[in-house]
This record gives sequence, C-alpha cells and structure tokens, in this order.
Amino acid sequence: MRDGSFAEAEKAASSIANEIVMGHLQAERLLHRDYRSSYRELFDWMKLYADLPSARTIHTLTMKRRGRNPAPPGVEAPVVDGMLDLFDSSALPEAGDAKPAVGMLDRPREERGRMSAVRQRVRQLLGKGDFEGAGKVLAAGEKRGLAEADRILVLGDIARFAFFAGRDERAVELVPLDGEGPVVARWFAGLSAWRLGRHEIARQHFEAVARAPDLSGWMTAAAAFWASRTHRALGAGDAMQAALRQAADHPTTFYGQLASRQLGNLAAYGEGTDRPEIEVDRLIGIPAMRRAIALVEVGEPALAIDELVALARAAPTAVADSVVAFARTAGLRRAVPRITAAIREAEGALFDDAMYPMPRWAPEGGFTVDRALMFAIIKQESNFRMHLVSPAGALGLMQIMPKTAAFIGPDSLRGRDLHDPGVNLAVGQRYIRHLLEQDPIRGNIIFTVAAYNGGIGRVTRWLSEIRHNDDPLLFMEAIPTAETRQFVERVVSAMWIYQRRLGDRTASLDAVAAGQWPVYGSGEDAQRPSIASTEGARVED
Repeated sequence: MRDGSFAEAEKAASSIANEIVMGHLQAERLLHRDYRSSYRELFDWMKLYADLPSARTIHTLTMKRRGRNPAPPGVEAPVVDGMLDLFDSSALPEAGDAKPAVGMLDRPREERGRMSAVRQRVRQLLGKGDFEGAGKVLAAGEKRGLAEADRILVLGDIARFAFFAGRDERAVELVPLDGEGPVVARWFAGLSAWRLGRHEIARQHFEAVARAPDLSGWMTAAAAFWASRTHRALGAGDAMQAALRQAADHPTTFYGQLASRQLGNLAAYGEGTDRPEIEVDRLIGIPAMRRAIALVEVGEPALAIDELVALARAAPTAVADSVVAFARTAGLRRAVPRITAAIREAEGALFDDAMYPMPRWAPEGGFTVDRALMFAIIKQESNFRMHLVSPAGALGLMQIMPKTAAFIGPDSLRGRDLHDPGVNLAVGQRYIRHLLEQDPIRGNIIFTVAAYNGGIGRVTRWLSEIRHNDDPLLFMEAIPTAETRQFVERVVSAMWIYQRRLGDRTASLDAVAAGQWPVYGSGEDAQRPSIASTEGARVED
C-alpha cells in the first residue's frame, strides 16, 4: 500500500476475516501522497471508521474538500463496549477545551455561522487589547440567541486573554461567582484574583474548577492546590488541608506532588501502583483491540500501536493496564511507554516503570547534568524515541535542532549523527549547562526548562513583562505560550519522579512547596555517576 499498490493491497486484505483491518488499508490509500481522494470517498470512510486513529486526519481532509456538501460524521472515541465508563483525558484547559453539549457540526448552518462570527470578532478585538469591545460583542451575541455552550467558550477566551495581558480587573469583573460556571473562565479569573490579592474571590473560582466533572487529573490537582493557597492566605487551616488532600489524589502530577510534600506524605517511588487488571482475553470484545490483534498478525505493528494508544487514551485505567500487558506479550515493548502514558499521565494516578523508563544511555563523556532532569526532558521531547524528527526539524531523544548542535557542540560532536543517543545526549546536556549559566536564568530550574522549549530570548522578555509577584507558581501559570507552560509543568513533574526513583534529593520540590524558586545545584546535580557513564551509549531492550 505504501508504495502505491492500492489494488493489490485491498485484494490481499479481502482475505482477512471480517475485513477487520480494511479501514486502515483504505485510510492508507486515502492519505497517500500519490492518491487524490475525493470528498465522497472520505465521507463514506468517516461513516464506517470514525473511531480509527486516522479519523481525525481524514475528517480534517474531508472538511477541506467539503464545499457545499454535507459535513462528515464526527470523530469518535474507541468503543469500550460498556465494560467501564470512559473518562476525559484532556490536559490543562485552554479556551477551547470546554465541551459543548451539541457538536458544532451537528448544529444548523445559521447557528454555526453565528458562533463563528461572534468568536472571530471577539478574538480580533482581544488581539487589539479591546476587552470592553469584546464584552459588548459577547453581550450582543447573547441577545441574538448565542447558545450557552458557545457563550462559555467566548467567555473563556476573554478571561484567558485578560489574564495573560495583565488585565486582571477585567477578568475578575467578567466572570460571575454564582453557580459552577465555565471552567476555563473561572480558572483564569481565579489566577487574576490571586494576583490582585483578592483571595476570597480566587478561592471561589478555584473551588468551582476543582469540583468540575470530566477534567484531567492534572487540572483537578492544579485547581485544588491553588484553592489550598487561598485557604492558607485566608487562615482556613482545615479547608487548606482538605484541598491539599484532593490535589494529592493525583500523585504523579505537578501539583499533586507539591500537595503531597506539603502534607508530609510524599510516597516513595512505586508505592500505590497495585491496580486490578482486566484479563487481556476479555478485551477481545473491544473493536480497537480486535483490530490491533489483526494488524499484528498481518505485519503492521505501527498501525497496531496507533490503535492501542488511542484505546488506552479513551479507556479507564483497568482496561489500559491490560492494553499494556497485551503490548508486552505481542512483542511491542518499545511502544509500552507511549501506550501507558496515553492514559496514566492524563489521570496522574500511578507510578510505573514503563512511564518513567531509565534506558542505559549516556552522553559521550558521561553525565555532568542531573540524570533526572535529562530523563524528564527526553520523556517530554521524544518519549525516548531516538529516531524522532519533528516537523520543525528537531532530531532525536532531546529534539536537538541542527543549528543548536552547531552552535553549542564542541568540535568533536559537530557533524555527528544526532540520532545517536550518545551524541544527542552530549549536545543536549551541553545546551542545558549553557542555559543554566545565562542571565537572567542563573540556575533557576523553571527558567531553564522554559528556555529549553521557548528560547532564552522569550524567557528574558517574559520575566520583564509578567507580573508574577516573585511567586514561582504564578510565573509558571502566566507563561503566555501554552506549549511552554505545559512543557515546564510536565518536565519538572517528571524530574521529581525520576529523582525519587533514583533515590536522589528532591531539593527543588521542597523549594517550590515552600514558595521558593528552585535553583539547580541545591541537590539537582550529577553527584552520583550514571549507571551507563562508563558504558557508552547502549540501550537496554
């Protein structure tokens, strides 16, 4: 199929029982660079295979070729046949994360157009800093019958823009305190109220977010922890403890670890990992699992892995545990970190060696930077895929740009293969040390990780523009680039877990839990030699 032999591939597929992998084979054809798929072909595929991993890509292509034709069916999560309820595994919320009760494409054309026009106009005004005008457009839209779900989306846009622009008064004024309200808007209104020192208003917003259903463990822990900060400021000790316990229920998240540290019950690595698993043979009733098994049998392990990752992301933990077990027995061990992370990072509930692997790689010349920090960056950048190439051209485990390697690498590394683990880690480690030594970073771990993702120029600008009141957590939440904001949270959280797995000190966790800036060298250094420091760049299968 990948070489363009479409007829031969489909003829071969017809011999497979129940044509169970036909959807994958047809998707390969529809998306192939040498095949021009029609709207009707794409539409018909979506009617049959909307729960396949490639459905989102095909849906986007169908919409591009739609013209005046009907909208295609929406993308569906993998069906888990009612064994357990599904849960939402979204990450931290952005303005578009609120889920309308009715899908946009299922609405009448007039209603879709009204929503698009209102939101587009609001965003234009927000981009110009006209928050009053944006509020007027929203009010006018409400008078013309803007749906409640759409009002929530637009309100979230305004509150988010206001917070990042430092217009805290506007965010606080805009978002009502009554009822549960829109989650995204209340989150940013809470942060704005905190920055203004209005702790009672912030408390009400954060508690509303912490009570909201269908949020990821990362978001629930964040809201509960910030609620605990407001309780502390208000002198409500019992309420503070209760909020910390809620955040600590998600122990592998950033805020869950902070809460556990403040409560004094930070678990050792590996504690609390026992969970009941559903036997693999019971998963045969799940269509995605049947497809994955068939794909392995016909020699398509990459497509099987895509199915398993999508299933793990949609399924409850007990189901996902059995998906991981199947991957191991099916000879897909290298995919286990992807499959495991798909659900467990979203839930933030378990420690697992598959989530936090420690391959026997080392930089050429050995480790000179804390291994926990190195592993955490690798986990977030590439999830330990040494041959990964990003759309921007970043390469390998630490996603090094060739121009960065040319700038930072010594002569002995220039021109070397960045897919080689020893070379990639050596360049990445040298770049981290370079960042740590720069002004205005000066060893600050949060600034260093932010600069690794967003660049030192941006970090310098953010430090001059963000009003963070010398509060590390407020600075982190006020980083205006969503990718960098999440990168910092995920990397620092993973670093703390790796430090616990390695038996190292968690000085930066202690510092942030105490409201202080985390400084590299206060326990985050490479005092202990790597298990692979004398073995070159080997990988343990």
